[in-house]
Amino acid sequence: MRNKGWESLSHLQTGEWAHLFFLGIFVSGVAYWYWAKALHVLEATQVSVFLYLEPLATLIAAVVLLHEKIILISVIGGIIIIIGVIFVNGQLHHVLNWFYGRNKH
Repeated sequence: MRNKGWESLSHLQTGEWAHLFFLGIFVSGVAYWYWAKALHVLEATQVSVFLYLEPLATLIAAVVLLHEKIILISVIGGIIIIIGVIFVNGQLHHVLNWFYGRNKH
């Protein structure tokens, strides 16, 4: 607002408008609609934990849509995020039982 960025809206090209519509419709619109639907099914504390998956979803989208390369630190970060979400949801015991149960066969 301070730099009067809205004045350059009239100079945007078609691709830039497409990006803005994508952000407005999918990121701000559809995502929050699904968020509200999730609040009907789960408790707010459980739904809020899934916010931590957003960086992982962003990484996957960047690889698929922008053809970015996956680097080791991104993979390590994704694994840490997933473990954290599992741990916070109290599912670590179930995951460990599943993992060790599969290795015995």
